[in-house]
Amino acid sequence: NYILPEEVIQKYGADTFRLYAVGTNVGDDMSFAWDEVQLRNRNLSVLWNVQNYLIELTRLHDIKPEDVKKQKLDLVEKYILSKTHSAVKKVSEQYEKYLLHEVPATVTDLFLELSRTYIQLTRDKSNSESDEDKKVVISTIYHSLLELVRIMSPLCPFITEQIYLNLKEAYSLTEESVHALAWKPADESMIDKS
Repeated sequence: NYILPEEVIQKYGADTFRLYAVGTNVGDDMSFAWDEVQLRNRNLSVLWNVQNYLIELTRLHDIKPEDVKKQKLDLVEKYILSKTHSAVKKVSEQYEKYLLHEVPATVTDLFLELSRTYIQLTRDKSNSESDEDKKVVISTIYHSLLELVRIMSPLCPFITEQIYLNLKEAYSLTEESVHALAWKPADESMIDKS
């Protein structure tokens, strides 16, 4: 028994198939599981919703993201920015060493943490009376999301391109495509193991 890749792509899209296939059964025959494909698809929906949340916050509060290094960051911002740059560093090493099968878990962990931890912990902050609080949240999500689409683009080229184009429109980014962005090393000053 086997599943044609076209069948998965028609039902869940090419990026879901790529995310599943690259991170599954390295060096062995693929033991295909529809449940695992559906999980990858739900995870990509979480990433899409992070982008929607960021753009909606920006429109709602009329606040554009700024450089996170120039803002007063609380522990929760320092945590997610450290996690973001740790993931950038780790993914860069994984690509360099051709450990492609490890990349899906690293990037998925990051965007799920961004959504399920950072965004949940900052709901009140993003709707507070303080424009400074809102700006920090918007800037942090923007920074992490932009790094995410950059490091995910070789793995999931279609969703990352669409997210980038949406960010480009919302924030007047200059590069034409996520695939034209330079590969940046992790900012070691933002990584804090503790």
